[in-house]
Amino acid sequence: MAREKEGREGKRAQAHGKSPFPPLLPFPPLLNALVMEKTKLKLSQCKKLLWLWLIVIVFIYVSNSEAAPYFHDPDLVDIPSGKTLEHGVFTVGTFMAFRNEKGFPKEESAVKLDFGLFNRLEISIISLKLEQNFLLSNFKFQLLKEVNTLPNLAIGIENIGDKVPESIRRYKSKSPYIAISKQFNLPFIHLITGHIGIGRERYIEEESIGRYVHGIFGGISKDFQPRFIDGNVSLSLELDGRDVNAGIRYLLTSGLLLDIAFGSLNAPLSEEKEIRYLLGVSFTNRMMLQKIEEASQLAKQAGKRASEALSQVEKEKESTK
Repeated sequence: MAREKEGREGKRAQAHGKSPFPPLLPFPPLLNALVMEKTKLKLSQCKKLLWLWLIVIVFIYVSNSEAAPYFHDPDLVDIPSGKTLEHGVFTVGTFMAFRNEKGFPKEESAVKLDFGLFNRLEISIISLKLEQNFLLSNFKFQLLKEVNTLPNLAIGIENIGDKVPESIRRYKSKSPYIAISKQFNLPFIHLITGHIGIGRERYIEEESIGRYVHGIFGGISKDFQPRFIDGNVSLSLELDGRDVNAGIRYLLTSGLLLDIAFGSLNAPLSEEKEIRYLLGVSFTNRMMLQKIEEASQLAKQAGKRASEALSQVEKEKESTK
């Protein structure tokens, strides 16, 4: 009887030019469109990720499965910042250093994995190739997060593991440090981040600039989002306790990271040595996690609208009784 009554009401509504269905009907197509769009996005992301992993793997193969552990933090070359990677975010890649000599001989290379835990802890695992292979690890813990005038503050220790020859001081074992980072909004320049810290062991050098700074390191970094490219560009200038470095990082929306840096810019003037070229290619899942979070928010909004529409239909039914 109920089905016959609903059928009669539907025919009567059609005769008067009205839809026999409740106003909730437009929402299923919206949800379907969201699902289809998310499916297309996932497929396109999978294809991009396959290409990105292929690029990273080829680069590692070309570098003999090695690379130098530079680009410690986002936007920086060879100094730590007061920030850590977010929980679940990782970066994996390969980096190489070359001397500015005929044939650009490779000084060192390494494969490096960074990952964040609990939004406070960052762990790095490094396979370093010099005259022989070394396995190292770094640990960093964030004590403070930047809020208003409060800066990011972190402590850490680097180069735990195999002992690298003393002649290569930048890999001196068990090098502790404390680092502070703060973003400033300056006239003309707008947002820029300053970094400063102090460390022991690898950060102390008795030659060149090191004899004056006594383990103090610092730098600045600036992010750009040009309209004519897909992604984010970061520039940095820093003093690592020994030398002056400058770098540029290009982060694509797909998660591919391309790094180019110039190390020991002061060497030709102070030590009669040549500068060093640093190259890197890596992948981070940060962009993918951001897209998943955005899609999740859209799904929540669509579900909320559907729930509100259902409540409205129920109210209209009750009012017509």
